Amino acid sequence: MNRNFKVNDLVIVKTENVARNNWPLARITETYEGKDCVVRSAKIKTPSSELVRPAHLLCLLEAAT
Repeated sequence: MNRNFKVNDLVIVKTENVARNNWPLARITETYEGKDCVVRSAKIKTPSSELVRPAHLLCLLEAAT
């Protein structure tokens, strides 16, 4: 079953022109939902920066409890 991303979820950020084993890890700090209450993008914090990325570029690794 799919679920929405939540704050504090650990994700891998899909990145073009970078090998999968080099995709950066990030923690979700904020989520942005569409009118249908589905998370469409998220603010993420990587070790070097804070970015907003669309949800389709994020792969859930660990769900916050």
